Amino acid sequence: MGRGGVGGIRKVSELIREGKGWDRNKIKEIFHGSVAELITKTPISLINKKDYFVWQHIKDGQYNVRTGYYVAKEEKDSKKEGRICKASTSQDWREDWEAIWRLPESIKANIPDTGRGGVRKRITCRPPPKNRLKVNTDASFHRDTGTAALAAVVRDWQGKVITGTTATFKTISPLTAEAQAYREALILIKNLQIPNCIIETDILPLVQAIKARTPIAEADAIIRDILQLLEEALDVGATWTPRDGNKLAHQLAAMAAENNLGRQWTMNPPIQLRNTIRSEASLAKIQHIQDIQNQVIQNPVKGTQIRMGHPS
Repeated sequence: MGRGGVGGIRKVSELIREGKGWDRNKIKEIFHGSVAELITKTPISLINKKDYFVWQHIKDGQYNVRTGYYVAKEEKDSKKEGRICKASTSQDWREDWEAIWRLPESIKANIPDTGRGGVRKRITCRPPPKNRLKVNTDASFHRDTGTAALAAVVRDWQGKVITGTTATFKTISPLTAEAQAYREALILIKNLQIPNCIIETDILPLVQAIKARTPIAEADAIIRDILQLLEEALDVGATWTPRDGNKLAHQLAAMAAENNLGRQWTMNPPIQLRNTIRSEASLAKIQHIQDIQNQVIQNPVKGTQIRMGHPS
């Protein structure tokens, strides 16, 4: 931060609270307006001390000559356009429209996903196995303000809420908000020493990055934390679910963003949360019965036979 620092601060680490993130009050005392806002939105590690260079112009954050060339070219072209304003002609517009009309239309893109009989499939929350817990995570993000809220909720195989957490914060994108929700879930189960659980989110790129251990530039520091926490918790699994299967965590994040949750929401949830919990608990019970029936069909009791067709 310079030889003399800013406001007596010499290192960026002096603006970070150990294990908690940016020290917002200290940052606001030293920096003003948009500068303080940009700093507090920047994702940082909570547990990983080592810093890394990240190339923000490519998804995995790894610099290569090709993207460096294109970024330099775009910057040069934008400066040139600033000096010479080129007016669009009717010929330009005609060429654009001809290109648009030549684009193929995908019929399948407009057909809803349906099951047998043309009825749209309903994806619901699937309970964990009887000997495991499941943590659902979600986040909301307001692009105009950079304000985000996260939620992580722990349930058993019956759909009963064991515990959970919510938080509001500033960040730069929906993906970084979702990654922070996932990290918060891992920190929660670590602090409470919850073994043998599954963490579930509806953000497929995040799950893919975690399982493949591939970086994502905008959330690099957070994903490194996630990978380190997973290394310390070998009995924790990462899974993906569609949005319809993540309803409770989604509701929690939305309510946390609006400051509509009380501190005791796990013990005394608001009516809309209570309805979702009851509904998904009922579905969990049905799913458990179906699983037992499937096991009986696939593994009949030794010494018995299942005979099909007409008796001889």
